[in-house]
Amino acid sequence: MKVGLVSFAWSNQHNGGLRSHVQDLATHLHASGVGVHVHSVNTDPKQPMFETCSWIENGIAVQEVNYSYRDARTLLDFQQVPHAELILTTWAAREQLDLIHIHHNLFLGMGAIPALAALAPVITSLHDYWPLDPRGQLFDQTDASQHPLDADAWEAGVAQTWPQLLAASRASAAYFNLATGADGTHPSLQSCWLAYSRRCLAASRYLISPSSACAAVFKAHGIQQPIRVIENGVPTDHLAGGVQHDTGSRPQGSRLRLAILGNIAPSKGQLAFCRACLRLSLRDLLEIHLHGSLPDTYQGDATPQNALRELCTDHPQLFTLAGPYEREQLPEIFSSSDLVVVPSLWEEVYGLVAREALSYGLPLIVSSAGGLADLAERSHVFQLNHHDPEHWGTALEEAFSAGPLLRWIYQRRRGELPADSAVRSSQACSAELAALYREVVAEAR
Repeated sequence: MKVGLVSFAWSNQHNGGLRSHVQDLATHLHASGVGVHVHSVNTDPKQPMFETCSWIENGIAVQEVNYSYRDARTLLDFQQVPHAELILTTWAAREQLDLIHIHHNLFLGMGAIPALAALAPVITSLHDYWPLDPRGQLFDQTDASQHPLDADAWEAGVAQTWPQLLAASRASAAYFNLATGADGTHPSLQSCWLAYSRRCLAASRYLISPSSACAAVFKAHGIQQPIRVIENGVPTDHLAGGVQHDTGSRPQGSRLRLAILGNIAPSKGQLAFCRACLRLSLRDLLEIHLHGSLPDTYQGDATPQNALRELCTDHPQLFTLAGPYEREQLPEIFSSSDLVVVPSLWEEVYGLVAREALSYGLPLIVSSAGGLADLAERSHVFQLNHHDPEHWGTALEEAFSAGPLLRWIYQRRRGELPADSAVRSSQACSAELAALYREVVAEAR
C-alpha cells in the first residue's frame, strides 16, 4: 500500500504538535511496511513561490513546495490555491498512491481535497478549526471561545488579522454569490467560507478528529459528514515513567517550578494563567517557566503579547520566558519541572503536551477546554474552568493550600509514578489509522 500524507508541517520550520504527529505517523507506517510519501510546505519568503524539492528521509519520500499566501488578494485565495492543487495532483499521479491522507492543508487550500479525491480515496484529519475559521481557533476579539462563532465576531477577527483583504473579500463574495437574501443582502463572509469548506470536505471518504470535543465543534458549525474519532498518540518510549529516573535534575527548594509549553498566544491561556498567579499567596510559592515561541503579535494584535512580556519583566522571580524548544528537549524540561500547566482557552483539539507530561508522570493543571476535558478523571490532574479565567486565582490558591497540588508535587519529587499515568501511544494511533487505510482501499477496489 502506498499512502500520501499531505501536511504543511514536516521540517523544523513548523515546530509543534502537528509536526510531531505527522512525523510519528509516517515513521510508524514506514516501519510497518507501508510506502509513505509526504507532501509538505516551506514558507521561505526568499525563495520563489511554488518552487519544489524532493528527498528521501529515513526511507520516507518527501516533496516540499514553497508557498505562504504571499499572493493572496481575498480570503478565497486561502482556500483555493490552483497552483498548489496542480503540484499536488501531479505528485499523487506520479507516485501512483493508493490513498491520500490530508493531515493538514494549510497553505495548500481546501480545494486540494476534491482535486486529490479525483485520483485516489482521500481521508481528512481535523487538527484545528481552520475549515471553519481562517484564524484556526474560533477565538474572538473578547478573548473567549464561541460555538458557533457568529458572523460579526468571525469578520472582526478577519479585520484584525488581514485588514487588507477584507474589502476585496466582500466584493468577491457579493460577485460570486449572486443570490441575495429576503432583505437584499449577500451571504456573509463566514457563510461563504463554511459553504466552500463543506463542499470540499464532502469529497473525503472519512473525516478524522482527535477527540469527541473537536468533532462536536465541527458538527455545531454544520459539518454533516460522519466524523470518526481516532485519538492522537504520544511517542512514549523516551517519556514514559520519567519521574522515576530523573533524580539528578529533579526540582529542589521551596519554590514550586511550573512549566507551560507551546507557542504563546492568548487562546492558549498563558497570559490568563500568569495573571491568576499574581495573587500574593502564589507569588512567593511559584516560579513559572514558559517554554515556546512568543510571536510579536497574535493574529495581528500585539497587545496580549506585550502584556505577557511586561509581566515577565515586572516579576522576574515569578515568570521566565525560556524561549523555543525542540521536541528532543522534552525529557530535560520535564525532569526540571514539578508540574505542567496547559491552560487553554480555545476548544483544544487534543492537548498533546498534557499527555506527554502525564506519560512522564508529572501532575497537571489543565483547563476544561475541548480535548483536555477527557483528562478530568486522572488522579493527578487539577482542572480549571476555561469559561471563567477570572476565578482561576482563587481556585489555584485553594488547590495549593487545602487542595491536592502540594501532595502531588511532594510525590513527584520523591519519584513516585501515578498509577494511571499511561497514555495512548503514537504507535497505537498509527496502527488504527493504518487499519482505516486498508479498509478504505479495499472499499475503493
